[in-house]
Amino acid sequence: GGVWKPNEDKKLFALRKLINGQAYAGHTEFEKHKNKKVLIFTQFADTARYLRDELQKSDGNDIAAAFGGNSDIGKLVEQFSPSSNGSKIPADKQIRVLISTDVLSEGQNLQDSNIVVNFDVPWAIIRLIQRAGRVDRIGQSDANVYCYTFWPADGVEKIIRLRETVRNRLIQNGEVVGSDEVFFEDDAAALDKVYNEVFGSLDDKFDEDDTDIASKAYAVWTEAIKARPELEQQVKNLANVVYSVKKKPEDKPAGVLTYLRTKMGHDRMLYYSVNKEIYSESPSEIFDAMACAFDTPALTRSEMHHELVSKSVEFAAQKEEELGGVLGGSGTTQAKVWSKLKEFAEKNAGTVFETPDIQAAADLIFKFPLLTAVKSRLKQMMTTRRDEEIVDYIVDLYLNKHLCEVKELPTTGDPLILCSMGLEP
Repeated sequence: GGVWKPNEDKKLFALRKLINGQAYAGHTEFEKHKNKKVLIFTQFADTARYLRDELQKSDGNDIAAAFGGNSDIGKLVEQFSPSSNGSKIPADKQIRVLISTDVLSEGQNLQDSNIVVNFDVPWAIIRLIQRAGRVDRIGQSDANVYCYTFWPADGVEKIIRLRETVRNRLIQNGEVVGSDEVFFEDDAAALDKVYNEVFGSLDDKFDEDDTDIASKAYAVWTEAIKARPELEQQVKNLANVVYSVKKKPEDKPAGVLTYLRTKMGHDRMLYYSVNKEIYSESPSEIFDAMACAFDTPALTRSEMHHELVSKSVEFAAQKEEELGGVLGGSGTTQAKVWSKLKEFAEKNAGTVFETPDIQAAADLIFKFPLLTAVKSRLKQMMTTRRDEEIVDYIVDLYLNKHLCEVKELPTTGDPLILCSMGLEP
């Protein structure tokens, strides 16, 4: 009870030390952060507002907060991380400290910062990984990314035993976060099992390798137009269906790489070989095969070029009709989850386990991509949990509208060939 006194808030005091680059309680590395951009996460909008208001009082106006319902989120992201978002914003108009709820933990490029602070610990552990992933991605120019986590005061910690709970959940869930990421530096040994855990589902051919392909492509584009500014307008002036031809990579077959948009509005990248068969559907593999230096010579188009592009369009249309535009190959998490729901529904038809929500969830997954956090969690559950638990989890997410990234799809239209690249011997 009583009135809250910010001047007695020890966590706020430590946070001020961090963002001002002042050593605190043995943390001399704070001194490296002076004048650096800092991304602070909290679960609660009220906390975000509180931190913003208190920090602005003593540390300047280049501090802002982003949370649900804030209509300026896009603008705040650009002001905080203009370089990684292709924006040119004067230094005096930029944000140095951005406080956010998990509204920014997915789908944003914030690589202008390399410091992430968890002001409180999320119960959904995957959020820790996603938060770090906003800055630890292609385009990050710093060699090190720093992640700090605030724990409750000792008295509260004894009651809720948060550290132990989080550690146990990390280990039980087996979340794969990469061998060089440590969220809780005082317990690195206990998390070693987590970092080195390997599940068979990581072998999905067209799934996790392609998670950050958009970021990779954007980084290449940014570097290209920085080296040759005239390219930006030249590329924008290109019509659809343009093509080019280059020498194939040594370890790849000759063929054609096609980038197209299906009639349902889904972007696809396909690698069709001269043997008239699909060599790859992996955006990451195809993107690497497309790579060219500025001085890469253009070759003459093969007589089969347009035929292979046509075959690619036909293949994409058939797959979209059979599997749904976003399911991808049969080995992806999205396809596995969809198949699991269909099998469960068929197996339990006419029993107490049959509900219309299962079919509705399957229909949604058929049309729209799973949210990143949901896909990561389901990927792990598919190897460790019973079908009933997985289905219950999916249906609960569906009913709470937190299963898929739902967007409006075109109702009519034809496939659109955006561009293609021939690979010649």
